[in-house]
Amino acid sequence: MRDSESTHRNPVFARTYDVLNAGAERTLFPDHRQWLVADLDGEVLDLGIGTGAMLPYYRDRGETCRVTGIDPDPNMLELARAKADELGMAVDLVSGRAESLPFEDDRFDVVVASLVLCSVDDLDVALAEIARVLAPDGEIRFFEHVRSDDLRGRVESAVAPCWRPIAGGCRIDRRTDDLIRSRFDVVESTTLDIGNFHTFPVRRFVRGRGIIRSDDSPFA
Repeated sequence: MRDSESTHRNPVFARTYDVLNAGAERTLFPDHRQWLVADLDGEVLDLGIGTGAMLPYYRDRGETCRVTGIDPDPNMLELARAKADELGMAVDLVSGRAESLPFEDDRFDVVVASLVLCSVDDLDVALAEIARVLAPDGEIRFFEHVRSDDLRGRVESAVAPCWRPIAGGCRIDRRTDDLIRSRFDVVESTTLDIGNFHTFPVRRFVRGRGIIRSDDSPFA
């Protein structure tokens, strides 16, 4: 989700997004997107559906899951709708932000966050919203890039102010995995140094699953 106020309507970014990510989507991301949908069923929220990169993977799950996608940029939603129509999929697409999800409590069995949490303005509020709309036995599944360690991490932090305005609000140096752990019990997590020239300057990714803590209110 390109969730910064300045990028709610960004037709140029929307139209170039798939082109810029084509190499990574072809060679780097498929296995991890497949992992996100493994054994997926029930009500699913794709947080920051963007142009619909996850849609072919949901389609392959057949009728085991019902997908709702949300994004703040109508240009992204337009492209996601076109992709859903092309794939013959019934997907509920909603305009909205991660910090104020327009859904009732306990609505979803799974929230999928794929390469989106880096661009959410207030991630702590967004994670509380995710916990609110998840069913008590639901889970968040995530595949996100995160700040590297040591020298590379310092370089990413130095590049971050220039990178953010040209990359749809992306915070290249955000430790998204740590922030997820502040709200959820992460029951599975894998750190992946898989970035290449398709994802430059991003290098480190993390994928995992989290559940709401039994002693943690979604409204805390």
